[in-house]
Amino acid sequence: MLFLTTYERQLLGALERGLVQQGRIFASALSADDGPIDRARVTGILEALQQRQEARIRVVGREGRLLGDSARQEVAPVKFTSSRKTEADSGQEAIPAYQTVLYRIASVPVRVVRALLSPPSPVSVASDYYDSGNYLNGPEIRAALADRYGAATRISDGQRSVTLYSAIPVRLSSGEVVGAVLVSQSTYRILQDLYQIRLDIFRVFLISIAAAGLISLFLSFTIARPIVRLRDEADAMLSARSEDPAPALRFSQLKRSDQIGDLARAFQLLTERLLHQIEISKSFAADVSHEFRNPLQSIRSAAEVLADSSSDDGSSPFARMILEETSRLEHLLGNVRDVALFDSEQSKPRRTGSPYELQKWFRAAADQWQSRYGSDRVSVVAGDEEGPTTVTVDPERLFRAIDNLVANAVSFSPPGKPVLVELRKDGKSALFRVRDSGPGIPAEHLERIFARFFTYRPANTETTKTHSGLGLAIARSIVTGMGGTIRGGNNSDVGALFEVWIPVAD
Repeated sequence: MLFLTTYERQLLGALERGLVQQGRIFASALSADDGPIDRARVTGILEALQQRQEARIRVVGREGRLLGDSARQEVAPVKFTSSRKTEADSGQEAIPAYQTVLYRIASVPVRVVRALLSPPSPVSVASDYYDSGNYLNGPEIRAALADRYGAATRISDGQRSVTLYSAIPVRLSSGEVVGAVLVSQSTYRILQDLYQIRLDIFRVFLISIAAAGLISLFLSFTIARPIVRLRDEADAMLSARSEDPAPALRFSQLKRSDQIGDLARAFQLLTERLLHQIEISKSFAADVSHEFRNPLQSIRSAAEVLADSSSDDGSSPFARMILEETSRLEHLLGNVRDVALFDSEQSKPRRTGSPYELQKWFRAAADQWQSRYGSDRVSVVAGDEEGPTTVTVDPERLFRAIDNLVANAVSFSPPGKPVLVELRKDGKSALFRVRDSGPGIPAEHLERIFARFFTYRPANTETTKTHSGLGLAIARSIVTGMGGTIRGGNNSDVGALFEVWIPVAD
């Protein structure tokens, strides 16, 4: 569409050059006799042309008087024939392209832009500027009679086309100017061709849009929708909730023979290998824990016998040390087995149980914490102002996760400053908060607190030996497996803060 502006300028330039050439030829014919021009000579040349020219040719004398006009000749114009059958030949009146419904629809944006941004159109003149008299005194005529090339462009009636005027001086061999030839032609035919080109371009545009729509639908049905289906099936495998711990994990595009089928088969193979690897890791952790437990039990039995049978020979402290380290190894192996178990459960559909009221469960858990650590070490707040909160997650695993956070907070909080455990409803989740009054978490360790085997206790090096660095990792595995979120940080004043969000039942 932008090319049409350049194309229109080229057509107008070609039209003006054609007018100039016709005027020069006619002026040369008039100056051939090397004498003053008169009406008879002009009329004779115009009659000889038999109106084969498309432009209108007028001749004026030295004073601007009209001596001849091709539009006033009585000779019948020659009709050019064409082998192409037009609508006019078939008896049907051709409708201009700019009047068709399709062109009007396509030109609505252009007309709106022109109405808002374009300057007002100049006032149109009559269909021909010189039809009112026998004296032609336009600026281009005066330029030609002054031995210069004269040109003018005037808007025709209806504002749909313009008329180009070219005035050529008629010179004798001596160089004297004895008159001027005025050649004029309307751009209406050019506009009709431009209208038709615009209409054809818009038709191609509509066909291209239809083709693009069909191609998009084809790509959607053959590529986009199958990929979306694969994505939804992968999401369903991650977020499924079922009592069956090992449902059939199958993708629906496995039988396709194209690249989508290859992708589905790759996903299927990847899923099966991941599940297999997870089962291997789970079995390995359980086997290692079992194999280590037997020799550790033997060491414990021997250490107990040694401690009971020892006298004052100094072997009793070493026996107690063996017992303590044996207990620590047993605790560490149990935590490693639990981490592998909880990690493997994250790859399976989350199990749901019977719904229960979280506030009652929380009060029972609070009694255990206060009985274990003392009421002066653990303070509990259960917000139930919005009514009971119902969940379906495993209550034993939920207790294990929160209990690990409470035990961690109690180990850091100094005597006389109890740990605050809070429960309240936060939108569609139940929120647990565990606050302590300890030294807090150093900024350089905030990203590592949930890492396995990571522990940092600078205030008391002795208690570091009794902690495996797996408590927070186990809590994160349990909460993530329930579809919840866990986050750790520092209080605004002092101590650490851990928050756990658990989804409530619908």
